[in-house]
Amino acid sequence: MRVRRGLALLAAILVVVGTLAGCGDDEGANVPSVVGEPVDAAVNTLSEAGFPVSVSRTPSRETPGSVVSQSPEGNTDASEDTTVNLVVSIGEYNVNVPDVSGATVNEATATVQSSGFVASLVGKASSAPQGTVFETQPAANTSAPVGSTVQLFVSKGPASVAVPDVVGKKANDAIEQLTSAGFVVNGQTVLSDKDKGTVVAQDPAGGVDEANGATVWINISAGSGTVAVPSLKGLSADVAADQLAQLGLTGVKLTVPSASPEGTVVAQEPAPGTKAGAGEEVNYNVSDGSQTEMVDVPNLVGLSRSNAQTQLNQLGLAYTIYVVPASDVTEGDVVAQDPKAGTAVAVGSNVHFNVSGG
Repeated sequence: MRVRRGLALLAAILVVVGTLAGCGDDEGANVPSVVGEPVDAAVNTLSEAGFPVSVSRTPSRETPGSVVSQSPEGNTDASEDTTVNLVVSIGEYNVNVPDVSGATVNEATATVQSSGFVASLVGKASSAPQGTVFETQPAANTSAPVGSTVQLFVSKGPASVAVPDVVGKKANDAIEQLTSAGFVVNGQTVLSDKDKGTVVAQDPAGGVDEANGATVWINISAGSGTVAVPSLKGLSADVAADQLAQLGLTGVKLTVPSASPEGTVVAQEPAPGTKAGAGEEVNYNVSDGSQTEMVDVPNLVGLSRSNAQTQLNQLGLAYTIYVVPASDVTEGDVVAQDPKAGTAVAVGSNVHFNVSGG
């Protein structure tokens, strides 16, 4: 009977000890965190901590050979015989660039981004409809790294197109046709015997190839009434001729001796603002630049030095200043000049004047 009690007590003690031992095993050890480390270093770290290691590999944008994940996770507890599974990067992986030809910018961008790429827009002249994607770089269906940039080439329309011939059309119809073809339109009314409101001239002419977005000028008939003659003085001969032609007036040029820059208009008849009918002649004189421009020397005596300089500068005259004793004249005022006031001299000539030194 005593023996049986002793055996029962021993069995109870063994159960308690076994239970305590099992509790200690469940606590285990802390698993080191090795995500981001090179695989060799990660394996060494885990092995030194007493954990078996299993390694698998996967495509990843992380550095090739580095640990991208682990299980169990780092800084968690596990029994020392637990195998830690490491997933190691083999570098980026490639996918095919999607074909987005003909798509709008928004559609193409969304498709490319959903495939894992970064979209970059590039405008380029093309025969494809304006605003649509007509090409990618890398090309569609070629392999490229996920996360890399794909350029989307967006059509800006043709590099050049033929200008429609709109002479004889109603102004509104002409403007619509030119705008639809991709041109900017500027127009003005001119005197003409053609029907009022119709296009009587255009520049560039119809059929000429011009860059997409270029400006086309059109002249619209105002009927056979009158227009105001423009001011031509100071314009070049070519510009004056163009202005008159655009208004339906006939320009008559005469070259004359003048000190004005060669090729510029110095006079006209009729005067600016005069009403003239379609085809009426406007005479304008153009300088040959042969004469020297003359000015009269101003009276400087009694002026302050600064005022004298200002007057000479405004007339385009050079000057030399002398300071002389003159106790009866305010210091700084002009007391004499050469040439004298009223003398006609060429622009750029030198004028000497004396200033009182007090």
